[in-house]
Amino acid sequence: MFPRNNEQRRELDIPLVQPSDPDVVPAEPQREALESQASCWYTITFGWMNRLIAEGYRREVARARGQASDLPAALTEKDLYELRDDDRPDVVMRAANELWAAEDLLPAEQRSLQRALRRAFGGTYFAAACFKFIYDSLQMVGPYVLKELLGYLHQCKVDNITSGGGCDQNVGFAWVGVLLVSNILQTIVLHQYFHRCFRSGMRL
Repeated sequence: MFPRNNEQRRELDIPLVQPSDPDVVPAEPQREALESQASCWYTITFGWMNRLIAEGYRREVARARGQASDLPAALTEKDLYELRDDDRPDVVMRAANELWAAEDLLPAEQRSLQRALRRAFGGTYFAAACFKFIYDSLQMVGPYVLKELLGYLHQCKVDNITSGGGCDQNVGFAWVGVLLVSNILQTIVLHQYFHRCFRSGMRL
């Protein structure tokens, strides 16, 4: 499973993405903006990246086995997807210039670069803030559910000792299910939060 010697370790020690080599032609170049075309499920799970990850893994396995020595890296620039339309440099620059031009019409003391940037890129950042609020709120669910679950187990023990009766297992399974769903939602929301933060930083 792991590299057994330095030679094998060097074979796997390569960057994920390198500048394109003109002599290397990718097997299936992908230039679509798949993120903007993805369904709701693929957006939540980042499934629109599956083909890219699978292709990189296939090439790396082939390279490690000596079947693709001409490939300098698992992926090159030619394999990467196009950016979303609203993340493209020309679109970002045009939006910023238009809103700054509107600010430029105001008196000098009323102009605000912060306001122009907020109007141009604040929507994505505000969405990230909403995801962060949801994530922080869900973090309060875990300790509460765990407290209720421990209380349920303690009560079951007491009832078993005092009356010899059992507990309703459906209640315990319900609390465990709530805890599981809460953790899954936290993971999904946190990923969406970071993704939008990175997009905001890329635009600025």
